[in-house]
Amino acid sequence: MAESDHQKDAEQENTGTVQESDDGATMGIWGRFNPWEVLLAILFICLALLSSQRGWFSFLEDQTLGFRHLLRQSHGDPQATTFSNQIVMITTDEVFYDEYGGYPIRRRDIGKIAKNLADLGARVTVVTMMLDFPSSHGEDPALAALLEEAGNVVLASEVETDEQGRLHLNRPTATLEAVTTSGYVNIDSDSRLFPTFSRQGVYPQITGERGGWP
Repeated sequence: MAESDHQKDAEQENTGTVQESDDGATMGIWGRFNPWEVLLAILFICLALLSSQRGWFSFLEDQTLGFRHLLRQSHGDPQATTFSNQIVMITTDEVFYDEYGGYPIRRRDIGKIAKNLADLGARVTVVTMMLDFPSSHGEDPALAALLEEAGNVVLASEVETDEQGRLHLNRPTATLEAVTTSGYVNIDSDSRLFPTFSRQGVYPQITGERGGWP
């Protein structure tokens, strides 16, 4: 009986020692952290999640783009930062219309420009003007013939949302779309707080449609 009681006492002492060791280890882990530090860490995580959802990070990134491009142009590799001579931009600005002698440009003339570019060796010609309404001068058949002859023209479309929130493409007129391809040109804002339209979005809901890519 004495030996049995001695064994029980030893087991109780060992159990108490293990419990104290576990409690000490637990207190040691939590004792390393200041409660205010834990609270601030949780607060920063919540702010980061909120900022990401609201687009605040994208807004801050947009504000630095100009400065980053200045650094890139002044300190970057000239071969990497110089605009490619394989790309030609034809802008319809005031100088263009002064020389053109009228406004807006006739659709037949848009076709002539596309055809001339194809003759000069352009691999693809992108027209960013929206041509979603028929020409008031009845020039769509002539434009379509020139675009078909060029054979490498991409026209602009737009992604629109209906009253039920469904996405659909506002395409070029059927006459023009029959002889070309199209891609949407929507520029969106990632920031809800400070809208800045500087992002090209991709809409998975319409990527399976013809012309469903930007």
